[in-house]
Amino acid sequence: MLIMVSVLACSDAAAGESISEPALRQELLDLARADQAVRASRPVDLRALRKVDTENTERLKSVVERYGWPGASTVGADGAQAAWLLVQHASGDPGFQRMALSMIEPLVERGEISVKLYAYLYDRTHSPQRYGTQGACTAPGVWSPREIEDPVNVDERRALAKIEPVKLADYVALASEKSCGK
Repeated sequence: MLIMVSVLACSDAAAGESISEPALRQELLDLARADQAVRASRPVDLRALRKVDTENTERLKSVVERYGWPGASTVGADGAQAAWLLVQHASGDPGFQRMALSMIEPLVERGEISVKLYAYLYDRTHSPQRYGTQGACTAPGVWSPREIEDPVNVDERRALAKIEPVKLADYVALASEKSCGK
């Protein structure tokens, strides 16, 4: 299990923002809520999980085809986070994930999407990963990151990407406690 980035903090976050597609924002937030609901159920229903991921991926593909990648000016910061969550969970279509990553990268530079979200998707789609965000439970209470490029400088990259905790060792400890039980 992986540490989840909290992305559904407040659905009213766009209230003060000027966005061009409020109905699309709401749809993305609804899809992200469905994504999180199936993941929160205990025990997790794997069939339901695959179904929601497949349906959300197909819908997100059609959104991207029509609008391009939905950034904050299109769907608000929370809508952009919701779209990111859907692509992060589109593991059944790694080609789409990589395409989305290439579309997100220039949006980070323009402030349309968070650098942290870019970093998580980068790690999800690359091996070795760059930021140490992806891994697995390797024993009870032990989470281990997948291979990391240039591990000596990973904390510096994590800081630039605004990933908390910044120190990989602290992230591993947190993931071990929250994701792998003790």
